[in-house]
Amino acid sequence: MTGVRMDIWLWAARFFKTRPLAKRACELGRIFSNGQIAKAAREVRVGDRLRVTNEGGGRPSKRDRRHIIQFRGRG
Repeated sequence: MTGVRMDIWLWAARFFKTRPLAKRACELGRIFSNGQIAKAAREVRVGDRLRVTNEGGGRPSKRDRRHIIQFRGRG
């Protein structure tokens, strides 16, 4: 059995919502395979050790927004 492209595997395993986001993470060096930075086209095989650094940013929640307003002294 052959391997699967890194970006496709990351998308299929739901680490990223879209394949372009997975590809971008590889380009930015946020994906490590067996201790080395992985490119999007690298094949993932059974037994590979992956480290995925995902920022998980996004919009602040309502509670976070209230804390930010309070911290800035506007509330």
